[in-house]
Amino acid sequence: MVRPVLRASFAFRSLVLSLAATLTVGWLGVATADAKPKKKDASSQKGKKSKSSKGSMDESAGQSDGELAPGSDDAKAKSGTSGSSSTKSDKSKPAEKEAAPTEPDPVAEPPAEAPKEEAAPAPEPEPEPEGPKIQKNWITLGFQQDALFFTPVSNVCDSTDADGDEFPGNPQYSCRDGSGLYEGGVFSGAGNEIQSGIGLATARVYVGYDRVFIERLMVGARLGFAFGGMPTVVGGGTFNPLHAEVRSSFFFGNTPFERAGFRPYASLGVGVGEIDGKVSVDFFVDQEGYQDGERGQLDAWRQTGIGFGALGLGVGYPVGPLMPTLELRGIMMFGEPAFAMGLAGNIAYGI
Repeated sequence: MVRPVLRASFAFRSLVLSLAATLTVGWLGVATADAKPKKKDASSQKGKKSKSSKGSMDESAGQSDGELAPGSDDAKAKSGTSGSSSTKSDKSKPAEKEAAPTEPDPVAEPPAEAPKEEAAPAPEPEPEPEGPKIQKNWITLGFQQDALFFTPVSNVCDSTDADGDEFPGNPQYSCRDGSGLYEGGVFSGAGNEIQSGIGLATARVYVGYDRVFIERLMVGARLGFAFGGMPTVVGGGTFNPLHAEVRSSFFFGNTPFERAGFRPYASLGVGVGEIDGKVSVDFFVDQEGYQDGERGQLDAWRQTGIGFGALGLGVGYPVGPLMPTLELRGIMMFGEPAFAMGLAGNIAYGI
């Protein structure tokens, strides 16, 4: 009996609390609404009263114009106020459009850039084909055979006439027999002369070095040994076997050291070297021997000077690193003047 009473008492208490809370909330809302200022015209209050009493279409139209009767001073004032406010609002619109641009947020991460396509690397230029290698240094091994020109000479060897008068021979010649320098008599009235011609003379071997300049010009030197000169005898002079020469060669044609085939050239050289040659001379011992036809022969050696200058024409033909050449040279001797020819064969090795 007590429990039902307690339950009823608890339910009644809850209901009272609910009602009190509801009333409290309602009272707070009314107090708040009353606290706000109310700006209402007397015309608006009249409009409300007329609306509630009449309810015609004209009154509803007046209500749509802010609850003011059309044509009234308040309606005109309101329309002027609303026009000015609309004008102000229209004037304020451009100001809103011309607002300063917003600065980017420094904290925000920048947008990720799209990956750039890597440009394809430019193709490397193809290397130009290298031309054939030019051997600029040449080592030469050569042999040269000389030939001496003889001009007409009378009274080659020392001689005497029928009266015993002596006549000196030509200073360039030395007359010899098998035993050496000839010291016998020679009749001056016949024989004892030579005709013009050419005869074999000295030969020489040499080594040389040449360097190529400006693709066509070769400059170098020769050093060698000559043999086959005039035999050294008492009273007959001596033979100088040294050969030393500086020279240059000019090759014809375009890029002569880059092309295969024949390589013609011209050469110029100066140096030290002796060219000797001999010729046979018929002689008679005296006038009686001449009348009897008793003829003899002597070797007349011609000794030239030891300085020379040479011009030559030659041709080479490359075979791998080797270049055999054949050259014909015209040689002018100085000191004891003479003219000679030289035929030179060389084998040059290019480095």
